[in-house]
Amino acid sequence: MKYAFYPGCSLESSASEYRISTEKVASSLGIDLVEIPNWICCGSTPAHMTGEVLSLALSAYNLLLASRMKTEGVIVSCASCYNRLKHANHTLRKDATKRDRIAGVLDEPYDGNVRVMHMLEVVMDFLDKPAFRDLVKSDLSHLRVASYYGCLLVRPPEVTHF
Repeated sequence: MKYAFYPGCSLESSASEYRISTEKVASSLGIDLVEIPNWICCGSTPAHMTGEVLSLALSAYNLLLASRMKTEGVIVSCASCYNRLKHANHTLRKDATKRDRIAGVLDEPYDGNVRVMHMLEVVMDFLDKPAFRDLVKSDLSHLRVASYYGCLLVRPPEVTHF
């Protein structure tokens, strides 16, 4: 399986270990991650607080680049980047007026039809597959684990479907 990979700014800097983990997990699952060429910052929180057109255009630009790659979709690890790309995708798929406005900004239409997945969704898809058990290298069942993934992966549910 081949997916476009959107690392976002944090995986390029302060969360570089997260990028390494994402790439190793993807490789173990047989997923070929291909970084989106010439990607730009999705704007994360500042852009959508500044203006809707800016916020949509930044994410749509990255999704437009990904749409040219002929992959299964886009994998994102950063929860904030995931939320912004997923939101832009949803908005542009549903709202023709905004889609036309962003097409004018980008000088090219983007219809909101690239599949955007968080890496956690990808891993969850593999949990039910028999081959997944063979990938386990260490028994961690003795550990007490509490997950924290933040609210950006699941909100709003009508957009994220997580």
